[in-house]
Amino acid sequence: PTADENRPKTSYLLPCIKVADEAVNAAQVDLMALAALVAQINGDKVGRSEWVELVPGQAIKMPNGYIMQWGRGASVTSEGTQNIVFPIAFPTVVPQVFVGSGENTPSTAVNGDFRVSGVSQASFNATADAFSGSFASIYPTFLAIGY
Repeated sequence: PTADENRPKTSYLLPCIKVADEAVNAAQVDLMALAALVAQINGDKVGRSEWVELVPGQAIKMPNGYIMQWGRGASVTSEGTQNIVFPIAFPTVVPQVFVGSGENTPSTAVNGDFRVSGVSQASFNATADAFSGSFASIYPTFLAIGY
């Protein structure tokens, strides 16, 4: 056999993009024209999202109906309890609340926790307990998920 018979034939793939029911050679795509066409199809919104911002920077609603809210309570200088109100009340169920601690001002090492209690659709209690170190500026931070 000759060399041509032993080697497979060389094949080339030419990718195409389907735009508005027309196949277009990928090497000849005008990206600006393509972006304009996509914008028209999507109502002049190229990047749409199904997430709804309920409170800017504090609460969103996901496509599955769950609501996520986050924020922080007031600074504390000693152990105690504070009531924290959510940016918006959860409409259906009492949420799961996760609490951590943050510092505004560097201070000596702080060890301890914020304990969650009294969770309702509108608020919860954060209790600072078992803290040691300086309470220069400690505050509870939270993430709540519900629907």
